[in-house]
Amino acid sequence: MARLDTLVNTHLAETLFQPDRLNEILSSITSRRAEKAESLNARISALQREVTEADDKLKRLYRLVEEGLADVDDVLKDRLNMLKADRERANQPWSVQNHMRDFKSGSIQD
Repeated sequence: MARLDTLVNTHLAETLFQPDRLNEILSSITSRRAEKAESLNARISALQREVTEADDKLKRLYRLVEEGLADVDDVLKDRLNMLKADRERANQPWSVQNHMRDFKSGSIQD
């Protein structure tokens, strides 16, 4: 059994644990992590834009009502509720993804 262990360890040391091979593996891992981070950042930015757009639309509708240019009727109430739901729908995954990104960035210590 000791001979088998020695053969396996020798083979690993000679083939897998070579500096060039390790460098290649680590580079691949680093590039995949960077791609995932970039994708996550793009998704978070898109969700932030959706939240901002929904907020802007709500503010414009509220301003119309405040200025007396629109009456609060069932159609406007439905539109307000729909915009609020859109804002919440966009805000919820953004918040979750933001927490995930913070967690993942601190999960691996140098």
